[in-house]
Amino acid sequence: MPPHPHFDLDLRLGSSRRQRVWLVTGHALALLAVGGSGVPAPWPVVLTLTALAHGVGSCLNRDRFRGWRIRYRAGDWALDDAAGRQVASRLLPSTWLGPWLCLLHWRCDDGRFLALPVWCDSLPPADYRRLRARLRWG
Repeated sequence: MPPHPHFDLDLRLGSSRRQRVWLVTGHALALLAVGGSGVPAPWPVVLTLTALAHGVGSCLNRDRFRGWRIRYRAGDWALDDAAGRQVASRLLPSTWLGPWLCLLHWRCDDGRFLALPVWCDSLPPADYRRLRARLRWG
């Protein structure tokens, strides 16, 4: 008997406000920790510049996975990039599920590892619940 089409998924990721807040807060806390660490010179300057550079880079690259598509049909997972090209990969069992964030771990056929963050506000709420249920219960 073929699987019920209601259980299939075809999801396209959008941008996430929570991700932006997380990035800004995390980098601000890192800067505060460097400032209050009491590390001898020149390390505070080096660490501050590193945290600032990483923060700017993260904010500029925050929508890296916007438009990516996750599909599930008949027990098979598929991943497409924003241009619509299928990424030859398989979903790993180390995928992490949380109430506000899912980290989908993929192993690409060329050996690369890809961690795809799916924030709860990057999908409609019903789609996010369906994704979590599908990942949890197979």
